[in-house]
Amino acid sequence: SNGAPLRTDDHGGTAGAATSLGSAAFDVSGIIERASDVDMFSFTRSGTGSFSAYAYAAALGPNLDIRLRLFDANGNQLAQSEPALVRQGEDMASGLSASVTATLTAGTYTLSVEGVGFATANTGYTDYGSLGHYRLTTTAPHVEVSIAGTTRGTITSTPAGINCPGTCTASFAMGTKVTLTANSELGTSFVGWTGRSEEHTSELQSLAYL
Repeated sequence: SNGAPLRTDDHGGTAGAATSLGSAAFDVSGIIERASDVDMFSFTRSGTGSFSAYAYAAALGPNLDIRLRLFDANGNQLAQSEPALVRQGEDMASGLSASVTATLTAGTYTLSVEGVGFATANTGYTDYGSLGHYRLTTTAPHVEVSIAGTTRGTITSTPAGINCPGTCTASFAMGTKVTLTANSELGTSFVGWTGRSEEHTSELQSLAYL
C-alpha cells in the first residue's frame, strides 16, 4: 500500500503459462522482478538432436545469479545449471550466467529461469537481491573484436581462438576468462581498447562471461 507498485511479471511462471518460443532458434529477454519469480518458456523440437540454451546475466552491473532448468512435456527435469560464483577481479565475477545441453527427441519442452543465492548470507548472498535482466538464447558465448585505424598489427586471445585480422570472432565455453593481447607492428602503436572490458591497458583486455 506504500511506495511504487511492483513491476508486472513479463513471463509466466508455470508450464501452462510459459512464453512460446516456437521451434526455431530463439533470443529473448526477461526480468526476474522478485525472489519468488520464475520465468517459463516453451519450445518444440521436430526431431532428435543436441540442444543447448544459454541464459546470460546483464552485461553491465548484473545482480541476477541464474538457475536455468530444462523440462520435458511431463515436467521431468532433464538438465539444470547453477554455476558456482568465481570472482574474476575486484568488480567482476563468472558463474552468474548458466547453460544447459541435452539430446532431445521430437516434442515440447520448457525452460525455467530464476534467481538464486550463493553460499550463506554471511559468506555470500541470499536470493533476496538476486534480481535483474537476463537474455535467454540458443547463441553460444563468443568474443568479437575489430581493429580501428591502420591494421598493421594483430589481436590474439588466450585461450586461443582470436587472431585478428583473419579470425576476429571465436566461441568459448561459458565462464571462460578470455585475455586479448594487442600486438603492434614496427612503426605503429597501440592506442587503447574501447567497449566492455575488465581493464583497459596498453597490453591486454580481460573479459569474463557473467
